[in-house]
Amino acid sequence: MNECIFCAIKDKGIGNALYEDDACFVILDKFPAERGHVLVISKVHSDSLLTASDPTIGHAFALAKRFAALCQERLNATGVSVITNIGKDAGQAIPHFHIHVIPKYPAGQHELRYNGRLEITPDENAELSKLLSIRQ
Repeated sequence: MNECIFCAIKDKGIGNALYEDDACFVILDKFPAERGHVLVISKVHSDSLLTASDPTIGHAFALAKRFAALCQERLNATGVSVITNIGKDAGQAIPHFHIHVIPKYPAGQHELRYNGRLEITPDENAELSKLLSIRQ
């Protein structure tokens, strides 16, 4: 059985998290669809929204709302897509409950697809981490 990449990140320590609490953590997507694409990830492994607990879902979506606002305030995004996928056929690549928060820009990609860009560079990661971090 393959190990869950999100569980592995959590188990190694989430030093690069933009936010972390007892239930969730937020990181920049390694292969962002748009500049500032973040993932809100539950700490407890659940395959998808359908198997996550209601309190975890509510908390994760509250965090997604907070990061969507940050994308508009700090990155000047003109829109934001907040999405979770259920199952491979819906585009879920990692079977662990998480929410994509994808800033949208006038000249950007307006389709609902992911991994449309190259891997995020270390410089871009550092810049966006400063702009979007809400560490406690």
